[in-house]
Amino acid sequence: MTRIDTDEFGGKHIRFDQQYNGIKIYGSELLLHTNRDKIDYLNGRWKKSLEKFEVNPSISEATALALISESEKFMPLKDVMGILGDRDPKSELTIYYHDKKPVLTYHITAYPDNLHRWEYFIDAHSGKLINKYVNSCKLHNHGSFGEIIDESQKTQTIADEKVVKNSVLNGHIAMQGTDLLGVSRSINSLDFNGVRYLIDVNRPMFVTTSALPNDPDGTIWTIDAKNTSPQKDDFNYDHVKTTETTWKSPAAVSAQYNGAKLHDYFINVHGRNSINGGGGNIISLINVADEDGKSMGNAFWNGAAMFYGNGDGGFKELARGLDVAGHEMTHGVVQNTANLEYEGESGALNESFADVFGVNPGADLILVSNGDQTDIYMIDPDVNLIFSPNLSINDPISKPSVTDDGTEIVYIASDGKLHNITVDYQTKKAQEQVLLETIKFRNVVISRDGRRLALLREELTPEVTIIDLGIGKSTVNTFKNATTAAGISTDDVQYADAMEFDYSGEYLMYDAYNVINSPVAGEISYWDINFMKVWEIDKITSLLVMKYCLTNCSAVYQRV
Repeated sequence: MTRIDTDEFGGKHIRFDQQYNGIKIYGSELLLHTNRDKIDYLNGRWKKSLEKFEVNPSISEATALALISESEKFMPLKDVMGILGDRDPKSELTIYYHDKKPVLTYHITAYPDNLHRWEYFIDAHSGKLINKYVNSCKLHNHGSFGEIIDESQKTQTIADEKVVKNSVLNGHIAMQGTDLLGVSRSINSLDFNGVRYLIDVNRPMFVTTSALPNDPDGTIWTIDAKNTSPQKDDFNYDHVKTTETTWKSPAAVSAQYNGAKLHDYFINVHGRNSINGGGGNIISLINVADEDGKSMGNAFWNGAAMFYGNGDGGFKELARGLDVAGHEMTHGVVQNTANLEYEGESGALNESFADVFGVNPGADLILVSNGDQTDIYMIDPDVNLIFSPNLSINDPISKPSVTDDGTEIVYIASDGKLHNITVDYQTKKAQEQVLLETIKFRNVVISRDGRRLALLREELTPEVTIIDLGIGKSTVNTFKNATTAAGISTDDVQYADAMEFDYSGEYLMYDAYNVINSPVAGEISYWDINFMKVWEIDKITSLLVMKYCLTNCSAVYQRV
């Protein structure tokens, strides 16, 4: 038995590892669930009992660690404040099934650099590396990284902070700061000997005997990586601190604010006290650079902390998003609960759970028009106007289509032109503009991420124009009906009407009017819903060229 968890209804969930002669069988566990002290059900995964399996290794643990350290070229790690957790390689003798056969292995968890956590499986008899996978979680581009080069060790610099225990009353202070969204936030901070630190000691989980400020326990803590990369041996970080009365770093304010929001969410909604369930630190690092020294367009959970880059051509500063923070922090929760390995189906589930908990539902807002389909209004569920008197005085002939964050709205007005409304919810201002003024349309939809548009021209033709705003290209696609025969479609579609992108923006769903001619019944017409894949638009030779920007529309649309 490894753990007992009790839910809010008093039910117990008891976790067991499968073992053979005291050696754990990797990935085999059972969960026993009780309801009012009665066994409810059992689930898990286990292996058939082994017989005459040799559990005495031929090589020592020290030899296995030396072999993996040499072959993987581990980088010397420096972590002065210990914010990244225990970086020393950990080894456990396990029975690991490789090619469906049990192998006595050393399961080694190690960090080739400060960012990536790897799992290695070394044959305990031959010393052969039989499997490895990266177990640190990125926001996007989930995959392997290049070989780590062991350069000469450099000294990490950090301010020499005097450590004092029992100093919490030194103490908590609420400070203001503007975050990356331009919003002023009240941030719990630490006032320590006249210096303010971005350390929240105002939570019940805080351990008052903590050694402040370098070794707090039970805090929400944001640290500045100073535009260095944890994948390099010159990785450097320090406290976010000031002697002023307000915080000046928007990235630091966003990271600290989001960490606090997530702490409150998990404890108030799920009764979970921090990432590890036991009131451990919630640590965020901002200004994290990529391995090449450039700004990093990604965010990571590395097993101990959340890392935020300042964005690249595809992403803004990653610390700005509560959904990004929720995604990365959930990886930490998964690690401390189900501990799903980060490969295969379990890795996909790991990412899925992080995506689900990272969703920020936002406010419920509704777009409506008058009964005679004039004007556009934005209201809340209580029918309060968000923009007064209206959002637009133009009359829509198509249902307005909105991005997930609600900042971009597109529709076709009664003049047949494509209209775009950009909404700023902080200033409560909306700006409307006409796009592609020389062309008339009858319907438009925008993908949830705002990357793609699908447009139907005024003429009733079986064509749709797909515009990829990210790469500035577009194409005209012809609607066809799929058949039960693989790769065969028909040309029965006359035109489409209603459209919608799927959640990923890869597929366009549409309702189309079709006509077929039957030698018996004559002409038969019907409406049919179908799907078109548009995700590979950037791989298609563009039939249209578009110089386009939603937020500053100076558009040219031409056939080539």
